[in-house]
Amino acid sequence: MPWVDQNVFNPPGSDLLGHGGGTLASTAFIGFDRLQHRGVVVLTNQRYCHAPCVGWTLLQGLPLTKESFTQMALEIAGIGAALGVDKETKMLQITKVFPQSPAFKAGFAAGLLIQKINDQSTSDKTPDACARLIRGPVGSKVRLQIINSTRNETNTVELTRQKFVTSNG
Repeated sequence: MPWVDQNVFNPPGSDLLGHGGGTLASTAFIGFDRLQHRGVVVLTNQRYCHAPCVGWTLLQGLPLTKESFTQMALEIAGIGAALGVDKETKMLQITKVFPQSPAFKAGFAAGLLIQKINDQSTSDKTPDACARLIRGPVGSKVRLQIINSTRNETNTVELTRQKFVTSNG
């Protein structure tokens, strides 16, 4: 059985590994912290409660919330913005900004439009293609031309890609 960390947030002083799975009607998870010598087993038959999400949350020492029943706190690298397409303008749009991410620290919010990525127009690219342009190694920079349609402003912002934790608490 493979033991994995699923890119979950590992709080300082922990080394988390786990394994989970299930069927349509039930899920199970077993996980442990190799440094703190503790473990957790979660079994559920609830449709909207995913055992791996609850198990990782308990191991991370995070509070159990409604969100933690279906989402895990992950440690990822990037600028911290989810992308989509604005229905009216058909332009690349920021749909979510993760707390404490580079995008959050730069003051980004859902609804902003991205016109250019490193001087390349986004108008002829899919959101996935744009995401590939935005991705890069931790510590590297990406330059975005942002349109704030509510303020009728266009600004160019340079962000440094960093690790951040998606929150479920």
